[in-house]
Amino acid sequence: LAQSFGGFPGIQQRAYWLSALALAVGVLTLYSMTKIWQLAFWGASAEAGMRESVREVRPAYLPAALLTLGILAIGVYPRSVLYVAERAAAQLIERAGYVDAVTRGR
Repeated sequence: LAQSFGGFPGIQQRAYWLSALALAVGVLTLYSMTKIWQLAFWGASAEAGMRESVREVRPAYLPAALLTLGILAIGVYPRSVLYVAERAAAQLIERAGYVDAVTRGR
């Protein structure tokens, strides 16, 4: 996380060719993954006779949109997720509360 807000080290160190190479590799990777996604999920089915109709696929739009919005919200406002994760980590580190809860019934 510290690196993501620190600027671009390749540009700051004047390694322009290395930065351009990293950018080109990223773009090519994005392109290839987009092609794989398109062929895997939007390509012609091997069994064309058993294709789902639009009515069967349409209910999947709402959950997909909600998950997308949730992921974007976590990306834009990560503080709430970090707060919950920090509390869970503190409870895992502090064993006395766990031992007390487990041995209370004895």
